[in-house]
Amino acid sequence: AEPTLNDLATDLLALAHTLSPNDPVDLVGHSMGGRTAMKCRMVEPRRVRSLTVLDIAPSPIDESTNSLMPVLQALLDAPANGPDRRPFRDHFAARGLTPALIDWLLMNLVPDPTAPADAPRLRWRFDRAALAALHANTRNEDLWPAFEEHQHDPSLCVRGERSRFVTELDTLRYERAGTRVVTIPGAGHFLHVDAQEALLAALVG
Repeated sequence: AEPTLNDLATDLLALAHTLSPNDPVDLVGHSMGGRTAMKCRMVEPRRVRSLTVLDIAPSPIDESTNSLMPVLQALLDAPANGPDRRPFRDHFAARGLTPALIDWLLMNLVPDPTAPADAPRLRWRFDRAALAALHANTRNEDLWPAFEEHQHDPSLCVRGERSRFVTELDTLRYERAGTRVVTIPGAGHFLHVDAQEALLAALVG
């Protein structure tokens, strides 16, 4: 069976138990990682001391306004392997991705162990089709109970000004649930790519 958001949360909580068997943990997650962190609080709230989500809302994701889809499609259409990073970079540039986002994506290229020694090549470190399926399986659940049923637990949402993943209505609902919302000017969905220093300041502030 294909993995679900509950499966991801269960795995993350198991890791939390291993790393911190006696104390609750502080979870920070971006996009799907943020939704996984929300589900962790719903599954086992005593294990989550604080919850910080980066440019993601608990509402089901509307695919018509999902700016991640062009990036995901570009990733699915990218070459499976290549002699160096150039063909991958050219592919993403032709799809209109920013240089910073391209650099971040290319961090997921690794040497292909099946290539002959005299013709080394690079390949993706993860299964791109499985990633797309996982995204489809985790976007429809309503996760607002992670905040609205835990209004006294520390919660933070950091959103990008240019992103549509956290709407103004989401922001108001977050704030009504006691969640602090920080908006980073000029940033899109990939906060860690667009505004790394501002994101760090929001996390430690």
